[in-house]
Amino acid sequence: MKRRTQFLLAAVTLLGIPSIARANMGTPLMWAAALHLLFGNFFIGLLEGLLLGWFFKVRKLPAVGVMVLANYLTAWIGLRLMDVLIDSMGPVDFQNRWAVFWLVVVATYLITLLIEFPFVAALFFRRRNWVRKAIVGSLVVQTVSYGLLFGWYASVSGATHSDHKDWVVPSAMDLPGEVTVYYISEYGEYVRVVSLSDLSDHKCDMTEPFDWDVRLGVIPSASGTPGTWDIVVCDNVYHPRDRVVGSFRGIAAPLRRDMRAAGQPYRELVSFRIAAPRLHSAKESPWEFRVVDYGRGISGKHATTQRRAWVSFETPLHVWRISNATHLPGDTVLFQLGGDQICIYDPETKQIALLAKGWGPIAVIEETE
Repeated sequence: MKRRTQFLLAAVTLLGIPSIARANMGTPLMWAAALHLLFGNFFIGLLEGLLLGWFFKVRKLPAVGVMVLANYLTAWIGLRLMDVLIDSMGPVDFQNRWAVFWLVVVATYLITLLIEFPFVAALFFRRRNWVRKAIVGSLVVQTVSYGLLFGWYASVSGATHSDHKDWVVPSAMDLPGEVTVYYISEYGEYVRVVSLSDLSDHKCDMTEPFDWDVRLGVIPSASGTPGTWDIVVCDNVYHPRDRVVGSFRGIAAPLRRDMRAAGQPYRELVSFRIAAPRLHSAKESPWEFRVVDYGRGISGKHATTQRRAWVSFETPLHVWRISNATHLPGDTVLFQLGGDQICIYDPETKQIALLAKGWGPIAVIEETE
């Protein structure tokens, strides 16, 4: 019994090791999935085969071989089935994300039982009450291994470490009313603008369609008039293209550029620690926010109190990368979540609001007459 306990502890430790490290080149979840598909299935099959041998008296060596094969087959088939299942549910957003998550957790467990049951049944075939024993054995080993995998992925998923408390409607937050947000509409037909003073949202006169690999940016106006800015179309590293979609007079945050062009050191480049530009009075804020780890999350640090903030939405079922972050007056952060959710985060209240459905946002303060 002592040897069994030692083996189980070793297996749990092996599955848990990557959760204590944060990779610079790739997120922990990416590494967790890769290790699971390439090597983890071998150790899971080893554990399941030994469990069947210890508790159900089947021959250990054949059981290990069969269960290793079953786990590799389940992993690759399961990935395909999970993609089909998620696609059939339609768009996943912040309102239905947890319902979809738990539905898929249960579905993948049942899929695992279904695919691997014939392998378990083969180990009990022709024994007395072999069907009942195969059912019980399959339930036991799949529950143990699935529980370990659930813990493995939960420990490295960014959403489990995010310090936001809850989603609220924008009107429930203390927003900087002087700020206006321009963004590309959800399906890329035109530019929309929302005012944070009254949350009014309307379409601009700019009606040209947009490609999915662009976002909005601001640069000093080509007219040369002080305080006048052009709204331009940028690529994914904020390099302006020769396309101006509007102009305004007022205040804008500096255009975010490619890390190499900004002269950042290599260690900053490889981890993608992109500082969120500060709009107007946010330049005096003790908070500093950065988009880190390939958009895995937003990291915040208060210079005076050394408090930290972390926002991330990364689970094994869906990954919402964060981009287009801007530090607003009042220490709120505007950012794009995933492909079509424009959100605002408050590190003091730890609340997040969905401002609009769209992409490529910029925040400005327009001069009023």
